Amino acid sequence: MRKFIGVFLGVSLLLAACDGGTKTPAVEPPTATDPAKAVPTPPVLGQSLELQNAPAAMQAAAQSAITLVSPNNPDIDENVQYLLNLSGMQGLSIGSKGLKASAATGRALLGRVAQSLPHQNALGAQAVQTNPLQHGTYHIDANRRMIKDSDQPSTGMIVTDAAHKLTLNVDWRVGGAATTTVNWFAGSCDMNGCTPSSTEIPTKASATLLRSGVTVAQMNFSMAEGNCLSQTGPDSLSLSSWVGSAAKPASSLSLDYAWDSSGLRLSAEGSYSTKRETGSSSFKLAVLGNTTNRCNLLNLSFTPTQLDLTASAKVPNHSANLAVYLRDLKNLTLSAAGLRATTWYKDVSGSLNANLNYNGQTVITATGPLTDGPDLDLYPGDQIVTTYIKDGKLVTSDLAGLLAALKP
Repeated sequence: MRKFIGVFLGVSLLLAACDGGTKTPAVEPPTATDPAKAVPTPPVLGQSLELQNAPAAMQAAAQSAITLVSPNNPDIDENVQYLLNLSGMQGLSIGSKGLKASAATGRALLGRVAQSLPHQNALGAQAVQTNPLQHGTYHIDANRRMIKDSDQPSTGMIVTDAAHKLTLNVDWRVGGAATTTVNWFAGSCDMNGCTPSSTEIPTKASATLLRSGVTVAQMNFSMAEGNCLSQTGPDSLSLSSWVGSAAKPASSLSLDYAWDSSGLRLSAEGSYSTKRETGSSSFKLAVLGNTTNRCNLLNLSFTPTQLDLTASAKVPNHSANLAVYLRDLKNLTLSAAGLRATTWYKDVSGSLNANLNYNGQTVITATGPLTDGPDLDLYPGDQIVTTYIKDGKLVTSDLAGLLAALKP
């Protein structure tokens, strides 16, 4: 039970109308502008954060975030506080493989698939350690032990805690979706090979936590396993969760991931609220390019052609935004063999457009071609122009100058 409560602690979660009797002239959608072509706003003297003050600002922002999410915050949401208290329960046990299976499932869902291909030929006749998804009906007794009452439901779990008026419902097969298995290696490896492990994981699942019959936390998960699940993960994955109330969550998290023939995409958004203050963060990454041998970790190769990265964070008194765009990338291949070359980066070309913003003002900009300059170091980016403020002066330098200025 403690494991499931813990899941909820770190997370929480077009209609188009038309008039059939009236014809409206078609309106062409506006042409999308590539953000990589936008000229970043330069820092402003007297307004932008100076480079030498950035470490102190980061430390203050971190402390603000810690105070916001602290269990001792007097303004903490009561449902979040309730779940935090429950997570501190000691002595809760299952006494079977169930807890190990649930933990292994969590690891698998988070992508902890390790050490697979190099030892594949050394398995021999070793027994495979299996970790099925836990199912059935349980209750928590006075000694905080998890007691199984029934094997039903066979597609999920129901756990009741009468002392805390708590009910957890887990469905591993939402809408009749099938489960799948991920094969990896658990335990240590020796001269005879590694211990193979097979963990059952859902492709579509949900979990709901009720307190006195009212839903206080919910999580939904879906995954397209693809053909490379046990090597480089699923084709796509989606997770959404919230704690508090569906109408106004005190904490929420959403995660989306996909790796297909056009490239890799990852996005995440989270929020946290007390009775008086809020915090939020977001992260979006899209790397377009060509992937070959994705199902073979030893021969996997990825050739990116474009990258978009945006990230933001907001806590009381502090906000930051980062944007990085790479375009027309050439001569860059990410592979085990390629990266072993001593000068794998020397022919990389393309263009960079990046900026960092703090409390509404630009702190750093960086723009220009990645092609190596006339020096002899072979590192790309010599022609990138950066701007920032240091010691009361607006500074324009190359990338090396920025890196030097960042040193204490």
